[in-house]
Amino acid sequence: MNVILLIDSREVIPVRAIPFITGGLMSPINVAASLANIDLPKKLKGITAHHLSSNGVPASMLPKEWDGITAGLQALSDKLQLSEKIKDENNLVWRRDSIPLLPAGVFVWKDEFEQAFTRFYGSDSHIRLEERPGDRELNYSPMIPSELHMTVAEGFTMPIKTGVSGKMTLTNHGYLSEKLVRMNQAAEKFWANADRNERDTHPDNGKVAAWFEQNGFSSTLAWKAATLIRPEWAPTGRKPEEQ
Repeated sequence: MNVILLIDSREVIPVRAIPFITGGLMSPINVAASLANIDLPKKLKGITAHHLSSNGVPASMLPKEWDGITAGLQALSDKLQLSEKIKDENNLVWRRDSIPLLPAGVFVWKDEFEQAFTRFYGSDSHIRLEERPGDRELNYSPMIPSELHMTVAEGFTMPIKTGVSGKMTLTNHGYLSEKLVRMNQAAEKFWANADRNERDTHPDNGKVAAWFEQNGFSSTLAWKAATLIRPEWAPTGRKPEEQ
């Protein structure tokens, strides 16, 4: 999955993709604390995150806006560590639950991030024991778990693949409602990997409707949306019981 996006012909990186492109060198807490400018190493010194305002113009986020995000990530980390009986047994849970705590639709300019990353991680002061080739490199097509693809891309309205590089460009589709965007996301999230011949892979409408409600739909509209995105080849009745 190539995570680079184009906004106004300039390359950007979703903040939710940073832990993946750095190969874990920057965890979600590192990202949030650095953008809050409260990390002692100042890993992203001089970097400001942005989001697209309602008129499609990039707007800067202030460092203080990251304080609550950092606190939430730290609370999750503390909770998972306290529940561990074996060291690092909650790593997969942390990866799954921490990425969504970074704000959706927020990005950094790629050229600025590369300069800051190289300045900190490329210096001789950053020493890693048993360093391997590529440990300090950025990978813009990292292996991201399929269940997190839509999470990483969330908030970037209608990304369209362009060119052989697979890069994504954000089209300024101001005519698309937020609910239509959510329906497109849900179709990808719940049906992209479903097999029409394997009913066990078909999500229940109730589960899909619950997701819509979590994302701002009323109960009635959530059920209608779940029905609308259900492919025509997917039966709506109960799954047959195994004999």
